[in-house]
Amino acid sequence: ALDGVAQRDYSISVNVHKVKPDSLFWNKLSLNKLPSIYNNPTVQKTVRYKNQAVCISGIHPQYTLAKINNPSNFMWDMQEISFPFTPNVNSLSATEDALYMLDNENNLYTSFDGVNWTACNEKWHHIYGGYGSSLLGVKLIDGNYYHVTYPASTIALADSECPISGTSSIVSFENEWSNNTQAFVIGGRRSDGKVIGDMWGYDGSNWAKISQAGVYPREEMTFFSYYTFETDSTNWEITELPTLIAFGGFDQEGYAGKKVYISIDMGLNWKLADDLMQLPDYIPAMGNAQALVFSRTLVSRGGNSDWIDYPSKQLPSWWEIYNPVYSRVAQPTTKW
Repeated sequence: ALDGVAQRDYSISVNVHKVKPDSLFWNKLSLNKLPSIYNNPTVQKTVRYKNQAVCISGIHPQYTLAKINNPSNFMWDMQEISFPFTPNVNSLSATEDALYMLDNENNLYTSFDGVNWTACNEKWHHIYGGYGSSLLGVKLIDGNYYHVTYPASTIALADSECPISGTSSIVSFENEWSNNTQAFVIGGRRSDGKVIGDMWGYDGSNWAKISQAGVYPREEMTFFSYYTFETDSTNWEITELPTLIAFGGFDQEGYAGKKVYISIDMGLNWKLADDLMQLPDYIPAMGNAQALVFSRTLVSRGGNSDWIDYPSKQLPSWWEIYNPVYSRVAQPTTKW
């Protein structure tokens, strides 16, 4: 005290967060098994079809078809299916109105429900994925590779720099650079056998290389569109940035990887994500993995610790005027 005599002891405790706020991180509690009737399936592919996650998995000749509307509850509808051909499950792809798959001899098949499959009378070298109601792929004709579509058949000689196999799943979205929807793949193997790390795009009529600085050359990468957040340290405002994310895959020698790469300029430039977004040690290196993004609002109300689906409710204008929020960590989290 000021008199130099009186004194009092204080005890201070400091709580330290184990997870950095306002950041993506990987949660070990999210681990779950593949939706399958059979134990230890050796093949699987999951796609988004008619706003559902559709997964085909199994050990030939036994396969499971699993569908789910809300992946967060893990309540899959599963049934046993059989194919009139030997399926290349990794080639499974979806357009707006149909599923497609190659067999072990590269014949193309289609299905509307995942159960009944019919031949398309087409032989393709590789499937990129769906673009609206069209399927994009590669056909080998007399030693040359061509870009093709189905069912509205178009054909164009593929650029020698363009990957003709081993590409990631396709990602489609709209941006201000074009009037048409853009479809993108990253990585893959060229016709000369070289594995690349470039991103290529399709605008409805043409394929073109998009990236100026790509990722480390890999094929069968996991690729999806999400968001990251940038904080202005002057006024602490948070800016949501559309972000492309790619990770995993196999290099030229066939070794799997786990490095995570991001692009915040629609794939023009790629860089290694920061340490918080890199996969933790307990997740192994991988290839041929898929990532699907389903957008839902989860809310915890009334002190309940459970997070549930809840229709988002717009705050009144007076709340925003008198209660400005500059960062998600300025108050207890009630919405995620």
